[in-house]
Amino acid sequence: LNNLANLLRSMGRYEEVEPLFRQVLEIDQATLGEQHPTYATHLSNLAGLLKDMGRYEEAESFYRQALGIGQVTLGEQHPNYAIYLNNLAGLLQDMGHYEEAELLYRQALEIDPATIGEQHPDYATHLNNLAVLFASQGKWAEAEPLVAQALDIFKATLPADHPNIAQLEKDLATIRKKLGKGN
Repeated sequence: LNNLANLLRSMGRYEEVEPLFRQVLEIDQATLGEQHPTYATHLSNLAGLLKDMGRYEEAESFYRQALGIGQVTLGEQHPNYAIYLNNLAGLLQDMGHYEEAELLYRQALEIDPATIGEQHPDYATHLNNLAVLFASQGKWAEAEPLVAQALDIFKATLPADHPNIAQLEKDLATIRKKLGKGN
């Protein structure tokens, strides 16, 4: 059911997805209880959907709940905990809460090296998310090394024609242009 909901979400069929995610959570509550890592993941999925739908306050509540459950059930040195931090940070960024978003992005980046390593696509994504936060505030000099590092990781870990590589090459060129470094 969760996989179907994720598929429909990827197709943009949000109105069909919300009841499915809520049903998944009801099943989790009945079978696993609310203090379970799977329940936290499914809460985060619902939060992501609500974010996509522009329902930020609801999304924030579910992201924070997932983060709390992850902290208790997985610990703060777990890759899923870093993902929950990153997801909440992205929402807070969209809401204009840049200071808290930066704090959470940095916290996720502190967890990643010990859990997934510094040559993992998720680490690159987390680096790039912090870079996007900086770029959105015109902090080009802070964004540049993060995008460059993320791009290097993507080039080392993803196929050469992967869209993330092309996107980061474009982003890095834009940032360098803003910094007066040319192409």
